[in-house]
Amino acid sequence: MTFRGKTDCPIAHELDAIRINVNKFSSTAILIDDVRCFLSSDELYKDYPIIDFLVDWAREFGFEWNIQHDIFIMMKK
Repeated sequence: MTFRGKTDCPIAHELDAIRINVNKFSSTAILIDDVRCFLSSDELYKDYPIIDFLVDWAREFGFEWNIQHDIFIMMKK
């Protein structure tokens, strides 16, 4: 069992925190595990935004992105 917050997926809040500070770093890597949950229409994953949310966020802040082994990887050099 792990601690459960107000939602099952706090990614929007986490990316907001990163957004506030992202320009303070010369390079950044963001890894988001369990990307399959962002692709599912299963009710179990209802708190997960669709994958387009991650792609749009990456593009907005100039990150290159890819998916490897169920991990959404964003890189900014």
